[in-house]
Amino acid sequence: MAGKILIIDDEPDMLVMLEMLITNKTPHEVVSTNNPLEIEELLTRHDFNLVITDLKMPVLDGIEVLEIVKKKDPDIPVIVITAFTGAPMISSPSRSARNKSWWPWRGLLNGSASSRKTAS
Repeated sequence: MAGKILIIDDEPDMLVMLEMLITNKTPHEVVSTNNPLEIEELLTRHDFNLVITDLKMPVLDGIEVLEIVKKKDPDIPVIVITAFTGAPMISSPSRSARNKSWWPWRGLLNGSASSRKTAS
């Protein structure tokens, strides 16, 4: 059964790449935006089965997106992606973000779980 996926990333090239990857390889429908301020309206207009968001964005970051999604529907899975692989990226007091596993985007592309970060 096909689902509906929301993708949020401030980089248009990443949005195009993720949308193409998902629509070419799966039966899922994709809605995407490079403006995180549209999230609440999109969550009201659509029933999403999954949200994929970038971590580092201006205005709202991926953790804030996660909190908005979980407030609307705590059962929607959220995948937070990032190109950054340096120091720990997650230092949020948010209950939504704690105790989750994090993989930098480059690690996922390489199939490497050694890049994995765990929020504490």
